[in-house]
Amino acid sequence: MRFIDLHSHLLPGIDDGSSSIVETVEMLRIAHRRGTRGIVATPHAFQPMFATHSLVALCGAFSRMMEELTDLASYSDHSFLKEMEVHLGSENLVTPEFLQALEERKVLTLNGSRYLLVEFPLFMPFPLIESAALQILEREMIPVLAHVERYEAFHQRPECLKDLKTRGCVIQVNADSIGKGRKDENSQLAVSLASQGVLDVIASDGHDASARPPEVQSAFDRLAKELSEEKLNTWMSENPSRILANQNLESTE
Repeated sequence: MRFIDLHSHLLPGIDDGSSSIVETVEMLRIAHRRGTRGIVATPHAFQPMFATHSLVALCGAFSRMMEELTDLASYSDHSFLKEMEVHLGSENLVTPEFLQALEERKVLTLNGSRYLLVEFPLFMPFPLIESAALQILEREMIPVLAHVERYEAFHQRPECLKDLKTRGCVIQVNADSIGKGRKDENSQLAVSLASQGVLDVIASDGHDASARPPEVQSAFDRLAKELSEEKLNTWMSENPSRILANQNLESTE
């Protein structure tokens, strides 16, 4: 299967992801080796600890990275880069600053589509999560809810995710919550959502080349024991592809 990874932190020196172009290349090497052929760099935005509010700065960093990757792809030991499609987006933390930028339409969507990757403070109450999602939908964008298995609100009321999905939100879980044999609360919720079909995308949220690499194959391997390859293809290839092409998604419920 040709995986497409919608959530990763590849841009070097921007946030808590890749520290250099060398690490970015190694992250892409790992992704390629594990079956990924399309990947989106989604640096943190509106995260107070990182100066990543400027769309111009993020686009400039992405352009510089792509120039370096194009140059490196001409060398035999980096030829795999020619097979990798790399796109730009951002992972937007819901804060007052984000909501103001949303009002002004100064937010960076996934590959210029109407799909917007958003994350929330881990202990944000559900009514505030719901309000933010509805504000995005009202502006004719589609919220892609990043790593939903992490939020306390959904541990308390997992049924709320089905409601948000029905309203038009896209539900994303992280591959490492599924594929590393973990048995914590986050893993249990992620696997449960997969079993019920209450998700749309599995992505890596890869941050580096060692502790949090950008790979989704491990999640595929675990879920393939219980679920059809058709479902997994929808979550790990077809839906991500449709998002990047600004198309409607398939359902697996």
